[in-house]
Amino acid sequence: MDQVAIQSESPGSVFRTRAWVQAWIDTWGSHPKIQLIDLGGRKDPLEQVYIASQVFKKCLPIKVLNLAGVGSSSVSTPRAEYIDLMPFIQLAGNPVELARLLMPLKWQRFNIPDVLDSSGTFPQLQVIAAHTSGILHRHTRELAYSVVPQPWPEYVAGLGANTRLAYINRRKNLLQQANVEQENWPLERAEQFFTWLNQFHCERWANPCYSLESQKFLKNFGTRLIDEGGCLLFRVLRVNGQVTAVLLDIQWRDTCYNLQSGFLETSFPKIALGSLHMGYDIEQALQQGLRYDFMAGQGKHSNYKERIATCTQAMSGYYLERGIMKNLRQFKQRIFTSGNQA
Repeated sequence: MDQVAIQSESPGSVFRTRAWVQAWIDTWGSHPKIQLIDLGGRKDPLEQVYIASQVFKKCLPIKVLNLAGVGSSSVSTPRAEYIDLMPFIQLAGNPVELARLLMPLKWQRFNIPDVLDSSGTFPQLQVIAAHTSGILHRHTRELAYSVVPQPWPEYVAGLGANTRLAYINRRKNLLQQANVEQENWPLERAEQFFTWLNQFHCERWANPCYSLESQKFLKNFGTRLIDEGGCLLFRVLRVNGQVTAVLLDIQWRDTCYNLQSGFLETSFPKIALGSLHMGYDIEQALQQGLRYDFMAGQGKHSNYKERIATCTQAMSGYYLERGIMKNLRQFKQRIFTSGNQA
């Protein structure tokens, strides 16, 4: 990328804001297992990538290229979804120029996860693949879930009866039995919030949600995001004075993204505090005219997002492969094709 000021288009994803990517670089950019590369030489976080070593199928060492801001098998970081490559491509000028910059780097696989199918990125990736002597392979596809802006009564009416009970109607039952308080904690109380979130996750999943490094990253991101018109939201539900459920959200532009949730199992009959807390969260977002985005993933026992969402979007993960990885991919495809013909 030439040493001139090139203005990229505004990122379409909060996970490709400079706030997210720079906070990621601050936290993991010097990690011993990665090599951070500034393609533009201007210290713009959106122009930076990194290369990490990986052992493919436990026997073949390869070099994997990744976008800064996105985790990998070498460095575990909070998941970045809705990867928007268009500002990255625009900073280079066009996909052909970006391919020219990527070509001399020593990698056999370029990992590009969680790209919205509707983003128009796929044709651009095909051009980059063609000009890096590579082959493009889609290795994952999953749905992201959200609630589109609408009047709250309309949303509630559209829910199934059992879902409406769990997320909305049983508020009355809880209020009859206990004192219920909703709190929004400031960024200054992030450490205390993460302590509760990790405790709830350990009780439910047997592992904490966020490492100390990830907590540091998220606090840095929350501070930086203010300059880009967004904020981190630390939602807390108290029942009879006790913290019983927490929700970590990002509010940016017209969307409230739910990153994580945690809750305490209680003895209240037929009342799921985590579900009720999320119902309150959705209501607050819709009353502000925001989209409520659950993103991808499912619950522990069922896909709860499917029941409470009103919209889905397909996301795909791609590998752009060249060299030995391209050869192995083509060999596998020939074997598969010949097997089907037989």
